[in-house]
Amino acid sequence: MKTIQVDGQDVLLDDWDWLRLCHIKWRFLCPSKGVFYVVCKRQVYVPGEGKVRKTIYLHRAVMCPPYGFDLPTDMEVHHIDSNPKNNRKENLEILKRDLHGELTRLINQ
Repeated sequence: MKTIQVDGQDVLLDDWDWLRLCHIKWRFLCPSKGVFYVVCKRQVYVPGEGKVRKTIYLHRAVMCPPYGFDLPTDMEVHHIDSNPKNNRKENLEILKRDLHGELTRLINQ
């Protein structure tokens, strides 16, 4: 397990993901509003659209194949421990969007 520094805070990654993703400039999405998802802006290839500049979420990049940066839009990545700074694979699971929404509502009740 390794950490990257994002806006002065430690973010956890597995060793392989750290090697793959540590060179990218990451930031928190909206820390002033309490949103601590880790993101970057990248130019990525989107089938049917070509290369587009897009916000990439670190937790989604971790769950992609080694050279990918995002998942299909109907898939969500859930932080099992509800900590968006813990992006180790053992803490992440891929869920269909509707199931993730239901799970999030149950957790936040």
